[in-house]
Amino acid sequence: MQDKDGCTQNQCEVGQKCVPAMYNYYICLTFDAPCDVNLCLNNGVCRNMVNNYRCICPNGYHGNHCENKPCDVNPCRNNGICRNMFSGYICICAGGYDGDNCEWNYRYFTDTSGILSSPNYPGNYTNNLRYKYFIQLQAGQSITLTFSTIITEKCCDLVQVFEGSTISDPPLLKLSGSSNSSTTVQSTSNNMLVVFTSDGSIIGRGFTARYSSHS
Repeated sequence: MQDKDGCTQNQCEVGQKCVPAMYNYYICLTFDAPCDVNLCLNNGVCRNMVNNYRCICPNGYHGNHCENKPCDVNPCRNNGICRNMFSGYICICAGGYDGDNCEWNYRYFTDTSGILSSPNYPGNYTNNLRYKYFIQLQAGQSITLTFSTIITEKCCDLVQVFEGSTISDPPLLKLSGSSNSSTTVQSTSNNMLVVFTSDGSIIGRGFTARYSSHS
């Protein structure tokens, strides 16, 4: 059986740490506990370290003491309004935009027929675009979408179509490159999402498409 050492009885005072020594002796070492005074701001969690401390910040908060709030760096784009939250932030987007940081241009279609096109068509679109075109018809109707023209950078500027309202819904079509022949896709529900994205290099005329409803 292992002999008890001098620290077994924990004979050191509060604020000291007992360290076993030879011949059943012990040494009491004084240590700092900075977290006793709660140095972390904005609900940060303080952790004592050897001769130091560390603040574990909520999501979005940063700085040695979690003193910097997420909205300090203005993460919301396109005139979105930033609101600090307990564990991060939320962007209140201006009309026509959505996304966590209001990074998506958003277009909403409810008529039984209509035309979708890339920005500035038939002129060239610009770099670094994020566009969503959401078509929502009455229940029981389906949607037929026909692309008549597409001219984009083949590798990186894409038109994608989804069955539903989000990019997590089943994909129906992906187009890029150049084509003057028509391409048609049809949904099985009354919702369809068209997404157009461009990168930071080559641009083109983009696309145009017409949709119609079917019972």
